Parts: sequence; structure tokens; C-alpha cells
Amino acid sequence: MKKDVEDIKSKSKLLFNNEVEATDLKILFDYSTNYNLLFDIVDDIINAVSHIKATSRPGNYQYLLRLVPCIAKLIYFEDIMETSPIYHKIEEAINIISIELTKIHSKKLNQLLAKIQSSLIKIVDILDSEEYINRHIVEAEEKEKLRIRREQAKQIIRYILFEVKDIKLLINIKNEYIKEAIKLDIDYIIRKVCDEYLYGVYAFDEYYVKLFLFLSAEPNFEVSAYADNMQYIINTFKEFMTAEENSEVVELHKDRMMYILEKITTRDCKRKYDIPTPIKSTDFNCDFNINVGNNIIDLRNKKYIFTIDPNDATCLDDALSYEVLPNGNVLIGIYIADITDIVLAGSNLDEYAYNIAETIYYSKEIPMLPKAISSDFGSLRVGADKLVQAFTFEVDPEYTIVDARVDRALIRVNDNYTYGKIDELILNGGNLPFANDLRNLYDYSKYLLGKNVRRQIYMHSKEALDPTRKANDRFGNNPSNRIISELKVLTNSHWALKACEFDIPFIFRNNLKNQKTGNPNFTSIITDPEFVSIKCALAASYGTSYYSALNEGHFGLDVDAYAHIAIPLRNYCAEFNQRMIGNYFLDQDIYNVDADVLRETASSLADYLNERILLNKMYIDECYNKKKMLTK
Repeated sequence: MKKDVEDIKSKSKLLFNNEVEATDLKILFDYSTNYNLLFDIVDDIINAVSHIKATSRPGNYQYLLRLVPCIAKLIYFEDIMETSPIYHKIEEAINIISIELTKIHSKKLNQLLAKIQSSLIKIVDILDSEEYINRHIVEAEEKEKLRIRREQAKQIIRYILFEVKDIKLLINIKNEYIKEAIKLDIDYIIRKVCDEYLYGVYAFDEYYVKLFLFLSAEPNFEVSAYADNMQYIINTFKEFMTAEENSEVVELHKDRMMYILEKITTRDCKRKYDIPTPIKSTDFNCDFNINVGNNIIDLRNKKYIFTIDPNDATCLDDALSYEVLPNGNVLIGIYIADITDIVLAGSNLDEYAYNIAETIYYSKEIPMLPKAISSDFGSLRVGADKLVQAFTFEVDPEYTIVDARVDRALIRVNDNYTYGKIDELILNGGNLPFANDLRNLYDYSKYLLGKNVRRQIYMHSKEALDPTRKANDRFGNNPSNRIISELKVLTNSHWALKACEFDIPFIFRNNLKNQKTGNPNFTSIITDPEFVSIKCALAASYGTSYYSALNEGHFGLDVDAYAHIAIPLRNYCAEFNQRMIGNYFLDQDIYNVDADVLRETASSLADYLNERILLNKMYIDECYNKKKMLTK
């Protein structure tokens, strides 16, 4: 080597202690070209081996062994053929080592030389291989494959954001090409959002506002190489907004655009996503009187009523009962906390619940209703008199529902069970009160689920796709979860159908089958092996669930109608539907307005809830990602 040997020896130690990239070798050894470095490394090996003596110390030549892997890395920067000078140099080094091995009788020196020679022979084998000779063709093919993958990933992103319009689906896709494509395609995405929001058929569609907020706040996207991804998006947005050709339409939407910018630049998560400040206990009144009669039946002496909830649950909004009737049928009761006398329509309490829309489960939960109500007045705790909407189903031995009704009732819960307690009882046996009836209830829930394979897949996929989902409504296979989830589906779907049958104002939870677009590229993309991990997510039959005053059915659960009814303490839609059930089925005259006005109210409320719940999800996602980064 034409450099100082001691300097080379010291630098070769870096090769032993660190994995130096091939592209950094030239810099490490201070060479202008890879060819010169490669030539000098082989030349130095030849010179060093030629001067080895029987008395030489093996340690003085260890650096040669560390230099040989550099040759294997550097040959890929050059086109080395059998006629190339370097090829002959490597062969010369192999021959010289063979000669020296016959002269030197030091075992350690011979072992060292044999290792160097073996490594050089492998390098010659690489140079003679078809793979090396044709590597430029292979590299070109790989580059083309990479280009295609990136294009496919862009198409997937655009498909999800602007055709499927499902932000959550994009969050849950774990694929390196998708992450990279968002960075590469971010300018197009931003301009598309701005353009469609201002000019397109989707003008004033809140989805685009939420999408813009989401792109600005989502740390997982890593949308640009800039230090502040959010600022990059804001700047791009401002450039679009201040362009001369956009000035006229921007003036029309100036206030809305300023609102968006204000939200994006807000660093505090709660302010950014409009999470309301918790309501004070002095702002509402929980005093109310319950009188048996006046359409309220007394079930406080009913044989056995119990709840099943997670260990840490404080909001107990549903209870169950199971009773064998004299005619051989069974009566299954689902009791939902009735808060219509506590949360009065139009009150401060109702306004707060409306503003947050649902209980937000993340770390320290943010309840939809103050804990004085969700964990005390409204919660179905043991021994206390509680007002409920009692949904009962009479079921014959063949599991056919022969009668179903709803009543306003006063109950007294006998036991608050945990999931674990019920699982232990059903799976391993036990002597809890009502043990056999509990097992029969589990059998009935298995029957309900067994009728519907699609529902099984749908319910299991919900939690798999959402790692931040709280355990309260997890869709596990254990008996306790199965009982709760199936009886809730039964109640929600049955009374949603009743609402349709009697044409009463209601808010439904719809889920439509995803329809593939006419994009011919999309089918080929999701069948590509590189995207096999996201094929299920992209090709899933389940569309995004959403609220609507019009019933369109729930494809995922395979029911003709579905509505949130059973969780009024933590879901504003269920609270609204509970009022409608009270008004129309129980004749409580909660609303003194006509049905047409209520339908308009339901329609606007459904649109609002879709927007509010998306903001809540974005808030949870951002908190979750920030916590994950801090943990790292």
C-alpha cells in the first residue's frame, strides 16, 4: 500500500471493532477512488506476505486479515473481469501465499496465511460467478422493482385517503413502502386535500379538514426530512392558499382556513382536538325522585341480577338476568342504566356530554359524564336502587325469540362480577349463585355467534386493528366477553329494527361492504407478494362504521339494522337513542316536539358524532405515539 503502513494498521482496527460500510472505506483510508484503494490493498497484501520470515510475529500481520473483507466490499464498485489487472493481482496474492506456506513452519503464521488465502479464493469465486457478472442487470431489475413498489404504495395511499376515505385503515397498515411513499407523496397529498376541500365535489366535507389535521399531527408518518414535519405541512398549505389562482376561493373560506391553521399549530393535544374541560359538580344536579308506578315497574325483588365488567371498571351501565319460566322457556334480561331523568336534554350536563360525544379511554380516561353520574348515580352497583330500561327476550328451548319487550324499571343488582370470576366459573366450575343459569347464558351466546361466521371475523378484527382499544368492550373468546358482546349485539340490533319498523327518529350505526373501485391497478397491487401483509386490511369486506339517521344495515355484524343503545353512560349516541326509546316505546314524553324535528336533530347529530369521534381517535393516537416515543 502506498500509504504509511502503521497508519493502515491503526485504521484497520476500526474494521475489527465496527461494521464500516463499503461507501465509507474510501473516506476511512483517505483515497480519491475505490479502484486505487482496492489495488493498493491487494498490493500491500502481496508485499507484506513476500517479506514474512519464519521468525516473524503473527500479530504484525493480523491487520491483513482485517483488510481482506474490504476487497469483498470494494469489488462491487468496479467491473472486474478475468482480464483486469486487479483480478491478476488477487491471483498473484493467492499464489505467493501458497509458496510461503511451504517455507514457513510456524503454526500460527500458517493459520493466518491460510485464512487470508481462503478469503481471497472466495473473492475470485465471486468474480467468476454469474451473479457478479450479471449484477448490473440484477441491480437494474431491483431498482425497477423498487420503483414499482413505491408507485404501488402511492396508489394504495391515494386509494385509502381519497376513495375509501378511511384514515384509521391507513394508520393500521404496517409496511415500509407505505411509510416511505407518504414522505415521497406528501406534496401531492396536501395539495389534493386543499384542492378537493376548496374546489371539488367534496367541498365543505369535514373529512378533509380532519385528514389535514391528522397528517399534521401524526408522528408515525414522518412525512418529510425536515426537522419539523408539522411546520413543513403548514408551509406547503400556506403556499397553496396564497397562490394567485387560489386567492378568490380562499377569500370565501378564509375563516375556516384560519381555524384549520390554528388547530394545526396548537401543541396541546386537548386544545388541538377540542377536548372539553371536565364539567364541575356544581354545574349539574343529580337529585331526582324515582316513583314505582307511572310506567315504572318494580323488579327489585327479581331472583338474580348481576353485572359482568373488567376488574378496573367504574362505569357499570348494563346488567343481566336469566330466569326459567313455567312454560319451559327462559327470560333473558338486559338492563341498561336509564339516565333520562338525570341528563336532561339541553342542560349543562347534556351539553358537556354532547361536546365530548363519548368516554375517551386512554391512560387517564376522560369520562363523557362526570364520575358522580357514571360511577355513582347511574352506575349499576350492588344493593342500590337503580332506574333502568329493561330489555327482555323470551327464548324457547330451540333458542327462538318468541317475545321481546322494553320497560322502564327499578332494579337492585345482586352481584358485580368481573370477567375473570365468570370465566373461572364457566371454564373450571364453581359454586357461585346462579351458576347453572350462567352456563346456560354462555351456551346461548355461543349459539348467537355460531350462526354468523362473518360477525366472528369482524369482532376479532376490531381489536387486532386498534392497539389503544380499552378492555371494556374487547371482543375476546373467553366466556364473559362472549356473553356481554353477544347480548349487546342482540339488544342493539333488535331495537334498531324496531325503530325502523315504527319509523321513529333514531341514530343508527351503519357498516357497508367495501366496494372495489374501477381502478384496474388496485387488484394487482393487493395481490403483490410485497403487500401481502396489508392485503387483508385493504381488501377487507368491512367498510368504516359511521352514524346516520338513515339505516343502511351493519355488514360486519351481519344484521339488517344496528344502533348504539346499551352504553348511554359513555356514548352520546346511546344517550340520544335511549331518549327516543323512552319517548316512543315507553311513552315518557321526554321530547315535546314532533317527529320531523327530531329526525332533523338525529341527522345533524349523527354528522357531528362522526366528526367528534374522529377527533377523539386522533387525540388518542397522538397521545399513544408520544407516550411510545417517551418510553423509547
